[in-house]
Amino acid sequence: MIFIFWIAIHAPWELAFPEDNLPTLNWIILAFFIFDIGINLRTTFYNEEFEEIVQYKEVAMYYIKSPYFYLDLVTAFPFDALGGAF
Repeated sequence: MIFIFWIAIHAPWELAFPEDNLPTLNWIILAFFIFDIGINLRTTFYNEEFEEIVQYKEVAMYYIKSPYFYLDLVTAFPFDALGGAF
């Protein structure tokens, strides 16, 4: 939650004042979001019959098909590393 709060405050500030004074912190937060995707790819879940699904492939496909994967992917994408292409 702290990282999300930081992004919510820092992103508008960075857009208004393009000097990036904290690039290391931004990369640490980006690494955390990428790590979060890796954790979610391996987090088990319960199906409709309340059986825990632990097979890696089924868990990964469940996460990839969920809308959370795309949200996480967009938040973890390093737009600033592309040099202003966006």
